[in-house]
Amino acid sequence: MSSRSTSRFDDHASTYVPPLTEHPIAVGQLLQQTSGLPEYSAPADWNRPGTPEDCPALALKEKAAFEPGTDWGYSNTNYPVLGMVIDKASGVDFRTYIERTILRPPRLNDTYWPAPGELSLRGTHARNYRVHPAYPEAGRMDVTELPGYYEFGASGGLVFTPGDLRRVAPTATALPRSRSAAVASTGAMAAICPATQWPAAGPRPAAAP
Repeated sequence: MSSRSTSRFDDHASTYVPPLTEHPIAVGQLLQQTSGLPEYSAPADWNRPGTPEDCPALALKEKAAFEPGTDWGYSNTNYPVLGMVIDKASGVDFRTYIERTILRPPRLNDTYWPAPGELSLRGTHARNYRVHPAYPEAGRMDVTELPGYYEFGASGGLVFTPGDLRRVAPTATALPRSRSAAVASTGAMAAICPATQWPAAGPRPAAAP
């Protein structure tokens, strides 16, 4: 995060998210998908709105995928928990923090957090077709505006355009230090793990000679 924040990657996530008190998960492990937290989306009720606090509560009812830091496994649960960490560490809502430190300095003006109850996308966007989580029997359908991106929060609630996305990497190094730190810190998500930590992703191809 920014230089004004006291949060570090090796901090215990439970410092900011009390429900994780009995789980020795570091903030960096949430970023790197090595926390072992199970998916919250499987037991979620997709027919009613939820809260960020619902996500870890639902996930913690399930068995952990593995002990923190011992393996790698993608879980959407990491993102709402990270949003809660930002709330506590920065003292402002994670949406406000990300707007101020990441989105507005490089003028990503087409990227935004939807307002509560805002179901339609602003401007022209591609559509998203997949199986509706509440009605899987209906097969593939348009779920672009389901259930409203605000409710997804830190777990996929940000709306962006390809043009803005393309601009993020080159502008990160051009920002002042206090601002670029917020962008550059997300590089922890791309940290390389040993091959033994990628079983969930399947076998890795052999290196080119």
